[in-house]
Amino acid sequence: IRNKMNVIMQNYSVVQNKYAVTTSNDIPDAYKHFFVAKKIEGLSDTTLDDYKRKIDMFLNSVKIPIENITSQTVQVFLFKYGTTPSSTTNHVPSDQSVRQMKSVLSAFFSWCKENGYISKNPCESIGRIKCQKKEIDVLTKEQIDSIRNACRTFRNRTEQARASALVELLLSTGMRVSEAIN
Repeated sequence: IRNKMNVIMQNYSVVQNKYAVTTSNDIPDAYKHFFVAKKIEGLSDTTLDDYKRKIDMFLNSVKIPIENITSQTVQVFLFKYGTTPSSTTNHVPSDQSVRQMKSVLSAFFSWCKENGYISKNPCESIGRIKCQKKEIDVLTKEQIDSIRNACRTFRNRTEQARASALVELLLSTGMRVSEAIN
């Protein structure tokens, strides 16, 4: 196999991929300083990761220096982002996701303007993105009773008490399961 690979690969060279925020080799100073400032301001690591993922997606898509980004650049990006299925989920982002993307970009460009990296925030002139209101599925009384009764099926009283406490916490607060887990 090695000999065959050597014959096949003799006309090719293998180079390790390097991933950058933009097409240039330099990460913009504004980008680096923005994240330092936000970390100092106390944003959580989860929020910073979300900001980084969204700003990276934008910068990798537009591939132009931040000083040259216009409102039209952002609008075209948001349009494409909101109408193109995600490569990971194969779903088109919701209006709420597009709104969140715009919010992150606006925060980034607002910070860049305040700190002298750009003269104008390109997101300022982009209007508010409207979202369709989702109807919330509310549990019926029968469904709630069924969930409470399911807690009584545990053999151990401690398990029953824990399950009941968790269910009551979720029902009375509207807390998400992930929030309860954390």
